[in-house]
Amino acid sequence: MPEKTFPKEIECQIAKLLIRFREKKGISQEYLGTQLGMNQSSIAKIEGGRRKLTLTEFLIICNVLDVDFQEIANELEKIYQITKSKSFWTDV
Repeated sequence: MPEKTFPKEIECQIAKLLIRFREKKGISQEYLGTQLGMNQSSIAKIEGGRRKLTLTEFLIICNVLDVDFQEIANELEKIYQITKSKSFWTDV
């Protein structure tokens, strides 16, 4: 079964939220990448919308940033309501 990813519209909003939380915590892209087994440029690509973020990576990032998944889920729900004509999940 392929790993699930987010549609582009949702992915962009997730990236903005993750940048905000990462910067608020004072965590660098390099440190975050290390925690995910990636380099800094991979994190920059995720944050810039040039690389898809898997659900597994998203959950690890939430854990590293000590962000409550429910807080992000609430923000995503607002976004989803705007884009609900599209499927929330897409296959890689």
